[in-house]
Order: sequence, then structure tokens, then C-alpha cells
Amino acid sequence: MLTNDYFYVTTYTNNNLIIDTTDPINVVASRATFFLTCSGRCRTCLSSNSSICSSCYIDNTGVLPNITYGGFSIMTSDFQCVDVCGIGFFLASGNCTQCASPCQTCSALNQCNSCVSGFFYISTNIITDRCKSICPDGYFANTVSRTCDLCSSSCFKCNVSSNLCIACNGTSYLSGTQCIPSCPDGTFENTLSNTCSTCDVGCLSTCGVNQFDCTACKSGYLR
Repeated sequence: MLTNDYFYVTTYTNNNLIIDTTDPINVVASRATFFLTCSGRCRTCLSSNSSICSSCYIDNTGVLPNITYGGFSIMTSDFQCVDVCGIGFFLASGNCTQCASPCQTCSALNQCNSCVSGFFYISTNIITDRCKSICPDGYFANTVSRTCDLCSSSCFKCNVSSNLCIACNGTSYLSGTQCIPSCPDGTFENTLSNTCSTCDVGCLSTCGVNQFDCTACKSGYLR
């Protein structure tokens, strides 16, 4: 492992006279300085593989102050020096640590800010349970933003958008894709399913508590 980001070279003549010592008081300052050739933005790297960093620069450090890679002080899990952690990682103790699945991005191990494909982010859940494969009742899966978005207040469940209801709460009834307070003619308020169910074919216009409870009959039908 390399321990410095530079080294000195002193040149001698064939009779051992130092050629490049121009300052007899400060010999080190007069030597030729060579920087190590680590790949990327490593401060130090493995001698066996220059692309694997063993340490990163701290701000404004190195042989040439303010010129070295001072902003790239974070070590990734694959031993590279970066200025910010990439998608799927968060910064912890100077290192990029991988988020726990199913987080796509996170602020801590299990604190998701967005979710991987196949999961939907729900901001109202506790911070450690915000990526869901199925959105809970009252929400629909927004496939564009990959979030669980709220249904309209009248919907108990909805699909595709907030106003396309597929189930209603206890005070309204599903008619098509809408939750309404009372059912239209030709249907009755089915309290078991909270839907507007169709009256029997013999009913003239409306029915009561079930499909056969016609308030009036069509011609040719009897109650």
C-alpha cells in the first residue's frame, strides 16, 4: 500500500555529486517532486492496482494546497474517491454505504427517499416503511412518479387516478367509477357492497332494499 501521494528524486553525477540540489540549506525543497500515478481521485492507492484507492483527500490537503482533489473525500464501497454518494448509497462516517432494499435512494440504511422498480413510495408511512409493492386502501399506484397517491375523499379504493373509484366508504355508493351519496333510477343502494346495483328488469324505474323490491312495475309485470 502506498502511504504518500508524492515522492522525491535526487539526481547524482557519476562521481556522486548531487545535480539538482540548488538550496544547500533546505535540500528537500530543492529535490525534484513526482506525484504518484493513482487512477481517479485517490490520495493513495494499492501498489498492485492503482485504480483501487486506499485513502481519499481531505479538503485542501496534499503537496499543492487548493489544487488537489480536496472535494473528493468520500470512499465508496468499491474503493473510489467521490464528492457525493451515487444513487443507492448514503454517506455514513465518510463512506458510501448501500441503501437497504427496496430503497432506490435513502438518507440512512432503511430510510427510503424513493423506491426501486416494482415498489411505490408512500410519504405518509413511518420513515422505515415507505416503499410498498401494493399501495394501501385509499391510495393508488402512480406508475409515472412511482408513488402511492391519495384517492379522492369519497373513494375507499381507486385505480389509475384519484377520481376513478373502485370501492366506496360507508356513506356513499359506487356507480361506474364514482362514489355518490344516493343511487340513480334503475338501481338500488346495496349496503353489503356499497354499490349501486341494478334493479330487476321488471321494475319500472326504482327498487327498494333489493333488486326485486320494485316501487312500480313495467307493463306486463306484476309485483
